[in-house]
Amino acid sequence: MHPIRCILFIAVAFCGGVQAQITKPTHEIRLHNGEVYSGSRLVYVSPILRTSEFDLDGRKFESSEIAFFRNNHGYFVNLNRIYSDKAERYAFRFKEGKVNLYEEIEIEVYGGDELDTGDPEARNEMLATGESYHYFNKGDGAIQKANYKNLRMALSDNEESKKELNVIRNYRILQVGMIVAGSGLIAYEFIRQNENANASSQGDVRLTPMIALGIVIGGSSLLLESGKENARWMAADKYNRAEVAE
Repeated sequence: MHPIRCILFIAVAFCGGVQAQITKPTHEIRLHNGEVYSGSRLVYVSPILRTSEFDLDGRKFESSEIAFFRNNHGYFVNLNRIYSDKAERYAFRFKEGKVNLYEEIEIEVYGGDELDTGDPEARNEMLATGESYHYFNKGDGAIQKANYKNLRMALSDNEESKKELNVIRNYRILQVGMIVAGSGLIAYEFIRQNENANASSQGDVRLTPMIALGIVIGGSSLLLESGKENARWMAADKYNRAEVAE
């Protein structure tokens, strides 16, 4: 091929590729029935006295039909199959992997072309932080609450993740034991004081070292919550790392 023609061919191909990237649809929705639709502009609309909906290049979809969607701000999931078909709750995917992690957000903030945070000083409070996750899914699977039972079933094919989830189980057992022990001490002291009050005709219940100890033991169970949260993070992280390594 002549050098000039070759250069022209490459230039045309490059421009065509750039144009394809510019015009390629970047917004999409996936319905609960599995149908997927793509376009160039997807926004959430909540008319007064009407059912909320998503507008994809002028085509309307009721929000209850939507399972997942992608717009200017990222990828989101509808939580209505967890709570109810009429629920208006959504979560943002802030971690993508074999196990995707989601944080619940305000759809009014993320549903438009621009982030609508209202007062600029409240911006950080209204945006996702990625500091905690309460929902997850595997691949394109259904969204689930990130509780011990669901994670245990979903990550059961990875031994390292199972070890982290066992940590959560052990913390839960320890918490129950501490609450029972603390409650037992308090109950015992109340009964003892009540018996003494009946014998002496005095009905006042006093704060004693035994009651204080029961409160401390039971209340200390809350300190284990951070350990459980850390184990949840590690379970998901090790699952994603193992899958990538393979």
